[in-house]
Amino acid sequence: RSDKLEEADKFLLKMAGCVKLYAAVIQSPPTFPDQPHPHGLGSGWLWLSRILNLEPVPDVTATVLEAFLQVAGSALHLKYKAQFLKLMEFLYSTYLPKLEAV
Repeated sequence: RSDKLEEADKFLLKMAGCVKLYAAVIQSPPTFPDQPHPHGLGSGWLWLSRILNLEPVPDVTATVLEAFLQVAGSALHLKYKAQFLKLMEFLYSTYLPKLEAV
């Protein structure tokens, strides 16, 4: 094992992959139809809103947001409709300038 840090591009690629997997899981059908999904779209909505309430981390925040919205954005829009659009407006008008500043 090396004490060397992982290269930034490899780290970001790994983070994007993990977030895409999570985004796919939250919109998959529950394993047992008679039980609620343990990590359904509500969990994804909560994750997204919490990320947008944090100060952005250079490179990481933009990477995970893009990965998450690529995979789960459509499903979140179908479920949350106008609320999702308001969140996207906040992302565009308020959060993106913060991202660009870091």
